[in-house]
Amino acid sequence: MHGHDQFIERAGRGEPVRALCSVPIRHWKSETTMGGIVWLLVQDPTMRVLVLTHSFDRARDLGKRIRRLAEVARVGPEYGTNTIE
Repeated sequence: MHGHDQFIERAGRGEPVRALCSVPIRHWKSETTMGGIVWLLVQDPTMRVLVLTHSFDRARDLGKRIRRLAEVARVGPEYGTNTIE
């Protein structure tokens, strides 16, 4: 079994990745995923990343948190694209 971070690194090498991470709560899945997304964008700012979760509210929350991390890392979002729908 691969670690969560290995899927992110594979995506960073340009390898198409479909992954599912299912471990108990409080195992840093969300933090690792958000940090990994920003790391991928630092490697390639043109990359598109899709994150799916169990509800719209959770997706909106993660999206906002990822945007804040991306702003700090200076990789996005681009002017005019920072919208939540």
